[in-house]
Amino acid sequence: MFDLFTKSRIEASSDPAVSALDEPPGLKGAWRIAHAIDDALKMAESERRIFASRVDDAVSRSTVTLGNGADEYLERESIDTLHLDMFDTEIRDRNKYLVRLEENIGHLEGLKRALLIGFPELDRAP
Repeated sequence: MFDLFTKSRIEASSDPAVSALDEPPGLKGAWRIAHAIDDALKMAESERRIFASRVDDAVSRSTVTLGNGADEYLERESIDTLHLDMFDTEIRDRNKYLVRLEENIGHLEGLKRALLIGFPELDRAP
């Protein structure tokens, strides 16, 4: 009978539920959240690079369309003015989007900092 009692004790201690008591509650869920935040940050930063290069491209194209004459604005053809207006709209809209994207990146970084404050184990774990 004694052997049966000790055997059940040993088997119970190898139970995954008992080993889970060693880690803080909610750590697995925090890991999922941390990975989701990291993925969202990577996507947002990639999107920021893409849109910044598109804004630079639109600025370059508008500069070529503008011309280099001292009185270019007096002699400009209407089609060039139309193209400049289109570039201006494109640059303005993409810059607005970049500003919103920067705000979102800041919010995601704030979420990450808050998560690390609540679960400092995430910073130390692999």
